[in-house]
Amino acid sequence: MKALLRYFFRDYLRSIRYLPSFLAFAIVLIVVYSVAPNPVMNSYSFTAVWLFLAMAWMAYGYIDAENETQQMVTVLRAGNAVRYYRAKLLLIMLIGAALAVGAVAYPAILDKFDRPPDLSELTAALTAHIAIAWLGIGCASLFSSKLIGRKQTSLIGLLLVLALAIAGFGVSERLPELIKFVAWSLPPAFRVMDVLIRFDERSAGGVAFTIAFAALYSLALMEIACRLMKRKLF
Repeated sequence: MKALLRYFFRDYLRSIRYLPSFLAFAIVLIVVYSVAPNPVMNSYSFTAVWLFLAMAWMAYGYIDAENETQQMVTVLRAGNAVRYYRAKLLLIMLIGAALAVGAVAYPAILDKFDRPPDLSELTAALTAHIAIAWLGIGCASLFSSKLIGRKQTSLIGLLLVLALAIAGFGVSERLPELIKFVAWSLPPAFRVMDVLIRFDERSAGGVAFTIAFAALYSLALMEIACRLMKRKLF
């Protein structure tokens, strides 16, 4: 797995496919914190949703980055297609985690807040950023060209899912009472944002549950994508 990760990392750096999404997220961070002071958890909620979108963008452009011939060779070296795709997604997850650390540390270190965040806030913000970054990757992994042939269709589908993931509470409010539970099937980006915004009102257990749910939801999406892409490898 380490050899695969090194190969994918070098290949990804050479492709510069990461550059637009990385620059877009970096610009958002700089602009958001260009004026200080800022409220701690509200600011973290805002940067979390942008990380969600940036990682979805990054993953969407990366999963099928290799040409088909090179992909065949790499799959053979990896041993099987599921291992190949798991390694690709793991690399993007590590990149997402690194960006999450930067998004949380940058304003705290440079004193961009109206007060110093305490340890519980930093812990919640970091884990929420990581979970929501992975959620963006999970959503994008289901819309690769391997699974949805037409680029336009896959892009529209992904944008719709991302919109639902962010506006989930609005969707839930419009559902009849008997089927409000359906909202739990939506990607829980909106729930992660909510626990950050209302951090002072939520119990530690409630915050941990929401963030853990988002992380597990993300991993489930990625595993489903790996299994589906195995069937449509070439």
